[in-house]
Amino acid sequence: MIRLKQILHEMGVNEAITDKVWHFTSLVSLFGILDKNKFELSKNEAKAPNKPTHKKYYMSLSRIRSGGFPERSARCISARIELDGRKLSQRYKGAATSYFSDTRTRDEFEDRLFSDDQYIENAKEYIKKIDFWPNMCITRSDWPITDILDKCIENNIELNYYQTKSKYYSESGGIQITKQNRDEMIKRFMAALSGNEDDWDDDYHPNLEKDKQ
Repeated sequence: MIRLKQILHEMGVNEAITDKVWHFTSLVSLFGILDKNKFELSKNEAKAPNKPTHKKYYMSLSRIRSGGFPERSARCISARIELDGRKLSQRYKGAATSYFSDTRTRDEFEDRLFSDDQYIENAKEYIKKIDFWPNMCITRSDWPITDILDKCIENNIELNYYQTKSKYYSESGGIQITKQNRDEMIKRFMAALSGNEDDWDDDYHPNLEKDKQ
């Protein structure tokens, strides 16, 4: 039965969004989402046969937290937003999509949410948690990390930091950012961004959230 549901979903027969989905974005875009409290959807120019792709806009989602298209689609993607797919399904429809449109489709695990509206308002009510790592392709002046931390703390959104890309994708050894460790973590982020990763103490894990899966 599970396999049948998966096949139907990939064929676009099942238009419901998976109960748990992830949206991958840059740190700069993440700040924009938190600051404006809305997701900005992309213009839908694809002519894929999946229903309901006739909508004007779409939002890219992943059915898995690591692997598949997120790791190959963009160089500066370093924030992973876990979303409540069940709540999204109450207002929006979705369909499985082939990001690369070739033989790699089976391991992409991409869904797309479709809408005639360019924005999803009240974004925070759909966000379950956020994970990120300090992607070095973002310059220090572009790094809105202080604002991101403050927005998450203010709105009680779980925010987890991963020191390296490998830990981020394996969701291993994450540090949950809190009001209590905020200042110390900002100092450490800046050290990591400057390339001084030796300044990191691997034993420093305040509020360590171990992998629960």
